[in-house]
Amino acid sequence: MRKLIEFIRTFRLELLYIVLVTLVFGLMVAGERVVFSQYIYLILLSISIHIFGYGINDLTDFKYDKDNPRHVKRSSLIKGLYSRKWFWIIILIQLPLVFLWFYLLNGSVETIIIACISILFLGLYNFFGKRAGRWIYLVDLFFPLSMVCLFLAAFSFAQPISQISWSEILLMVSLFLNMFLANSIASGFYDLEYDVKSGASTFVGQLGNKAAAYDLSITKTTRIIAHATYLLNIPVLVMQLYLNGASWWAYLIVLLFLFFGWTHFLVLLSIKNLEEMARFDPFTWLVYSFYAATVAWLFYLPDIYWVVIVLNLLYPFVINRKGHYGFSTFRASWKVLRS
Repeated sequence: MRKLIEFIRTFRLELLYIVLVTLVFGLMVAGERVVFSQYIYLILLSISIHIFGYGINDLTDFKYDKDNPRHVKRSSLIKGLYSRKWFWIIILIQLPLVFLWFYLLNGSVETIIIACISILFLGLYNFFGKRAGRWIYLVDLFFPLSMVCLFLAAFSFAQPISQISWSEILLMVSLFLNMFLANSIASGFYDLEYDVKSGASTFVGQLGNKAAAYDLSITKTTRIIAHATYLLNIPVLVMQLYLNGASWWAYLIVLLFLFFGWTHFLVLLSIKNLEEMARFDPFTWLVYSFYAATVAWLFYLPDIYWVVIVLNLLYPFVINRKGHYGFSTFRASWKVLRS
């Protein structure tokens, strides 16, 4: 059991839902009803892609992460429990497994090609990311592009991508915006102090943000980019709803979820201590943004629509970490706006 826990921590499998949701969402918007056997293969596919991506990340960033307490605690590679050779074996085994799961899901040649492009973008991001210098502004786009390609690969299980509509393209734009924001900005703050010390290139580092002894200083430029990127979800998803002839209540629910996410994001960017940021949970805004994109599509599926909506509305009140969910976040965001 202990070895299993170490494996989960090393490959950050607690974040597996991001890959899985992207794949399932791609199938759903293509009009595919996901059956139980498909879910099993999609979970296995998600695990293989996830292990490959985070495994490559640990290997390529080893010299930058080896003195970072967060990664020393998490990574079995840094702790010496896995040799580099064994780590490479675990990672490379995932590639044939990825194609096996795609085959069992009846993926077409088009699906395989798109999956290969996704893996290529993921590899480029990991190999060049922290070595990119000022090119980091370009290289950091490879990760969200990889996720968009993953969405397209799942879509192509049900339909050729030539059939993709403007509505679905807008959903991909929303996915790109949120993956960029989560990876390049929100998660970039976590390791900022040690990335700067080790000479690593990061998006937030290049923007002049600083961290020392857990104190965090976020630049005005970073705040503008972060807010602008998040708020771009509004015209993107509103246009998606318009193209599909959505009812007024669909607009209301999507905007409500985006507002929930923005209040959390507003407070997040006001935090000046990394430990406090970790306690606040820096990715709650991403959950709400996913909800907004999901609702923008799910009003077509009345058999599961209300279940999804009820679960989404209950989320902030069922899972409460130190009062940082729900209405307490509104009060905190109002204080930030007034200051």
